[in-house]
Amino acid sequence: MSDETFGFLLDRMRLKACTKEDLELLETRLETNLKEADRERFADAINLFASNAKVNLHNKGYALDKKQPLILLDTIITPHCPQCVEEHPGVYVGLNMNVLISRNLSVRLNVCNGTQGILRQIVYKEKKSPLNTQPDFLVVECLKYTGKPLPPSCRKTFPVFPSRDYDICKHGSPPVAVSIKRWNLQLAYAMT
Repeated sequence: MSDETFGFLLDRMRLKACTKEDLELLETRLETNLKEADRERFADAINLFASNAKVNLHNKGYALDKKQPLILLDTIITPHCPQCVEEHPGVYVGLNMNVLISRNLSVRLNVCNGTQGILRQIVYKEKKSPLNTQPDFLVVECLKYTGKPLPPSCRKTFPVFPSRDYDICKHGSPPVAVSIKRWNLQLAYAMT
């Protein structure tokens, strides 16, 4: 199946307009219907799930199966609300893992929501310990990136910083404004 064919299929799925042929094609890619050789070939393929909770569970399981050091990129919500934290979970990542950008960071430079890349560096300021603090930024490599690479690399790399958004928490009475500091990426082994 070509990328273009699959892209059109995903668009129809998003619009709830799948055809019988789309469903038949998707059924050929169900893990239970794959031959052993295809299972190995698709081991790192993106899996589709119906909910973000299942996506997060699959991505976390995939990362843990890699048996390499991981860090949790926390989502920080102020003032703290346990229900909001559940709605905006952090993400486990490790070096050289596939990631998906989850917000338009720079449309001009082709760093958009849905852009795939590989996490190449986790950067901390001097005198910060990775054991008890969040990184200052991440370095992601992406073939579609059109800006200047970060030195000293000659690869197509760019920085990803955490962002701050504001929302209304409706879990208490009265509703309260919250600040949400989060990373704009997730592992790219599953998506909705």
